[in-house]
Amino acid sequence: MSESPKIKVGISVGDPNGIGFEIILKTFREKNLFNKFIPIAFAHPQNFFEEREKYKLDTKIVGVKNIRDVQENSLNVIDIWDHPFPINYGKDESTAGNFALSSLEAATKGLIKNKIDILVTAPINKKNIQSKRFQFKGHTDYLDKEINGESLMFMISDQIKLALVTDHIPLAKVNEFATEKIIIKKIKILEHSLKSDFNISKPKIAILGINPHAGDYGVIGKEEEDFLRPL
Repeated sequence: MSESPKIKVGISVGDPNGIGFEIILKTFREKNLFNKFIPIAFAHPQNFFEEREKYKLDTKIVGVKNIRDVQENSLNVIDIWDHPFPINYGKDESTAGNFALSSLEAATKGLIKNKIDILVTAPINKKNIQSKRFQFKGHTDYLDKEINGESLMFMISDQIKLALVTDHIPLAKVNEFATEKIIIKKIKILEHSLKSDFNISKPKIAILGINPHAGDYGVIGKEEEDFLRPL
């Protein structure tokens, strides 16, 4: 195909025994999305064809061998698996973790080499994906290392952008993790992202308290008065 001005959105399919295939297929029933970008999933086309039939969907799918061959107006599936995965929904299987990781690795490689512009990740099973190649608590930590950048987890709506100082840690370890260095680092990443990614020239950033009622001036914990406010 000729070079398209549309962005290429790479999609890792997550745990094949999970909800990834269903979410992706049902998302791209909405054909207007094809006017905005070219979706590229990393898996095996046969799995998508079979699941499309199972859910009686009309999602347009095309299987390709290389990103150079992707087509507009279709959900492209890059064939990266030697064979379709034998889906067993709801089952916790190590083989499913291996397939999920291979999809994530291929998609991440495409992002690093600028063959895709954005990476979207379907849910993984954080337990069965663990291996010598993946010893992380989730996508965020993995991508932080592979892309050699500084990650920041966002929850975004039109009204608010919520960034997390702590992610993938138990509540009991929040005070231990949320050091002055970490908080300042996250605020700087947030400020940069709001300016460069959301085009907000002078962002207003509110910092949530550590304790209920933000400590009520020390009545319910002193972290706000002794730590957060001075910081």
